Amino acid sequence: GACSVSCGGGQRQRLVSCAGADGENHDLDKCSRAGLDVPVATEVCEELPCVQFEFQVGNWSDCSVSCGGGQQARSVVCSGDDGNVYTDEDCVLFGLPAVAAARECNTQRCTEYTAGDWSDCSTTCGAGTRVRNVGCSSDGGVVPIAECTGSAPAASEVCSLRPCSLGTFAAKSWGSCSVSCGSGVRVRELVC
Repeated sequence: GACSVSCGGGQRQRLVSCAGADGENHDLDKCSRAGLDVPVATEVCEELPCVQFEFQVGNWSDCSVSCGGGQQARSVVCSGDDGNVYTDEDCVLFGLPAVAAARECNTQRCTEYTAGDWSDCSTTCGAGTRVRNVGCSSDGGVVPIAECTGSAPAASEVCSLRPCSLGTFAAKSWGSCSVSCGSGVRVRELVC
C-alpha cells in the first residue's frame, strides 16, 4: 500500500495471509508452526527528512569565446532549510524544476573588419583627402558591415604631399655693368 507519510519516515503495510493446501486461509501462526517463513507485513518508507529544498544559483561566468559559440558556467547547489547540501536530483525529486549549470553563449559568427589600399591624395600639394574601402568579413566571405563589432578602421584621412608655394623665381642673365671702371651696377631680371 501507500506510505503513511510523504517524508520523515513512515510505514507501508501489505496483507499477508497463510493459505493451506486446501485453498483456505489459515491463521499466520499455523504457517509459522509449519516451518514456513512469514513475509514481513510492514516496512519503513519515505525516510528522507521533511525539508524545504531550493537551488542556490551563482552568476554566469564570462563566455569562453567572444564569437563562434562558447560556454558559460555557474554554480548550482541544492540545499535544504536544515542547512545541509543535497544532490540536484533531490531537489528535482521534491518538485523543483532542474536548473542548468552550463549554457552556450556568443553563438554569433566571428567577423572582422577589412580595409583596402589608400587612394592617391586628392591634391598634389597642401591638405587633401585620401580614402579606402572598409568592409566586414566572416570566414573569408563578405558580410554586411553592420555585423562587425568594435571600432572600424578609418575610411578617409587627411593627406599632405608637400606645401603649396606661391611659385619659384627664374633669373635671367646678368646685364652689362653700368660703368667701365670703378664701382658700377649690374642688373638682371627675375621672373616668378
